[in-house]
Amino acid sequence: MNSFLLNEADFSRLHGIYHNESSPPLPSPDQRRQIGRILTAAEVFPETTRLEGHAGFNDEVVLASLADEKDDFVFRVVMPAEADPAEDRVSVLTPVSLAVIGRGIGTVVAWEANGGLREMKIVSINKTPSPDVAGVP
Repeated sequence: MNSFLLNEADFSRLHGIYHNESSPPLPSPDQRRQIGRILTAAEVFPETTRLEGHAGFNDEVVLASLADEKDDFVFRVVMPAEADPAEDRVSVLTPVSLAVIGRGIGTVVAWEANGGLREMKIVSINKTPSPDVAGVP
């Protein structure tokens, strides 16, 4: 399935990154193409819609390997300037974050990693209100 479900705030964040209106680091041409594809295909919902079960900014995403049940990856999708791998905060500009943004639980996602294709299934998404949505400055 090629659908992406985003709330208005997440769509706006991606739009800003696409148009180089966000804080550095800025996207590469390939990252811009991928973001453009997401923006074009996205179904956008009002700000108050929580989109339970679909990955957005600041959400904790849990991925599980299809080949090895002990292989999982837990991280938060964040804006590029907020990335901190030590805190499992992964920039939306990374291949794994671009693979999951807007996708739902149960979706198998794939991305290039270490010279090969990595495939994992989204097994859970824990929503975290972003400051824009929660009304916090």
